[in-house]
Amino acid sequence: MLDGGLRAWRDADLPLTTEVPELPPATFRPAPRPELFVDKEEVLAAMDDASVCTVNALSPEVYAGTGDMHYGRRGHIPGSRNVHYDELLDAGCFKPAPALEAALKDSGMLDAPKVIAYCGGGISATVDAFACLLLGRDGVAVYDGSMSEWVRDESLPLKTGEAP
Repeated sequence: MLDGGLRAWRDADLPLTTEVPELPPATFRPAPRPELFVDKEEVLAAMDDASVCTVNALSPEVYAGTGDMHYGRRGHIPGSRNVHYDELLDAGCFKPAPALEAALKDSGMLDAPKVIAYCGGGISATVDAFACLLLGRDGVAVYDGSMSEWVRDESLPLKTGEAP
C-alpha cells in the first residue's frame, strides 16, 4: 500500500518512470488469509458476542440513517460502533499513531479480542482495519459484503440513530 497514493509520492518529489521493467518469469503462490474476512452469518453471530467489536466505517450521517444511503435500507448493524474512515486520514495519508490511537480508543477496536469492520461495499472498512494493523493490532477482519449485502436481506436487522 502506498500511503497517500500516487499524489503523495509526487508531492514528495519521488521518482516516476514510464518504462516497463523486464523481470524474469516467476511462479506466484498465493497465501490466502481467510481470517481477514467474515460473511454475514459471522456478523450476525457477532451481534450477540461481547468479545467482538463491530465497526461501521461510513459517515456518522449514514451510520445514523439520516444520510444518503444508496445501498437500500438505512441505518447500521445493531451493536456496531461508528469510526468514520476519514477520521483516520489526513490529506489522504494515515494520521500518526497517537492520533490513530485516540480515534480508535473509544470505539473498543483496540481492546476487543476480535474486530469486524464494515462499510458500504468493503472498501472504506479496510481503512479502519488497516489503522488497527498499523497500531500492531491483530484479530481484525473485514465484512466485505458490508451494507450492500446486509440491507438486501430483509430478515437482517438494522438500527437507526447514533447509539450502537
